[in-house]
Amino acid sequence: MNIQFAVTRLRRERTHGMRWKYAALASLGALLAALHAAAAPVSIGVPHEVDEWRAKFLAQQHTFDHQRALYSPDATQFVLGRLADKPVAVMLFTVEGVRGRDDWLQYVATFWFRGGNYLFCCVHRVGGKGSQLFNELSVEPDRVILNGNAYRSTDALCCPSKPVTLRLELARRKLVELHGAN
Repeated sequence: MNIQFAVTRLRRERTHGMRWKYAALASLGALLAALHAAAAPVSIGVPHEVDEWRAKFLAQQHTFDHQRALYSPDATQFVLGRLADKPVAVMLFTVEGVRGRDDWLQYVATFWFRGGNYLFCCVHRVGGKGSQLFNELSVEPDRVILNGNAYRSTDALCCPSKPVTLRLELARRKLVELHGAN
């Protein structure tokens, strides 16, 4: 009887220890997920109307070998804000393969938000392989702000390293670069 009691107690302790380990792992996973979410830029999913516009835009872009251009959903940011005192949505997206197999271009498109719908306003090319790469998009009152990196003469084409900020404003239904942007 004494041996049976010891074996039963050992089994209970082992499963209790496993529960503790699983709880600790679950807590660690939740903490890491929360940290990742806190570090992510404020960006929301791309609405259907905006995604349709992007599909039409891509259909007009052809690659160097006469194929349809591609885009990466992972390289898309979409934010809401105000420009010219009107509600807008702004999308930063990448088109791949236009000038060469490993080439890419970046664009910012702006959409008016009226009556619950997104209406296209304008698009502006802001970056590309060999010029600059933007990875942060925000909208301040009357400004679209892009942060990223430009290429130094010593940088490889994969890896721009010079910090750059581009400021755009809406003028006559066009996005124009503001002077003094670094």
